[in-house]
Amino acid sequence: MYLKRKIDAYLTAWKADPERKPLIVKGARQIGKTESIRRFSEGRYKSVVEINFVLEPKYKTITEEGYDVESIVKHITLLDPSKEFLPGETLVFFDELQEFPEIATALKAFCQDRRYDVICSAEYRVSAWGISSTMTCILSTLKSSSGPRVTEKSRPKACWIT
Repeated sequence: MYLKRKIDAYLTAWKADPERKPLIVKGARQIGKTESIRRFSEGRYKSVVEINFVLEPKYKTITEEGYDVESIVKHITLLDPSKEFLPGETLVFFDELQEFPEIATALKAFCQDRRYDVICSAEYRVSAWGISSTMTCILSTLKSSSGPRVTEKSRPKACWIT
């Protein structure tokens, strides 16, 4: 049974934003971050490339040739040829970001490339390293009766969904 969470509305608003950037969802352990992101992706993407850096440490090698999108996609597909990258129809989901924070450096490249949506999830302890200003989230202090409202003025340069 899936329990509806506040993050569900935030993820929907993020997807609706034509200027969306890579998103980091940060929160305590075992609160449903991964499940919410998986549920959100159903029916919205033809392909979901999920990489869990705890369960699949082999993916910590995907930045060996650099942080550009082409190199990362190449390394992921070499490790698992069944992972499909369809421009405009793929969500790349980096789970357990705190186990491989170096991948955050690649988020700027994904943002500039714009072929794939990217969501990362992380525990609170990830705050020990810096965050690029190209990342964004859709938390807003502005609320409307229909849910969260995001405007360019209210959108922070970098923040976390908690």
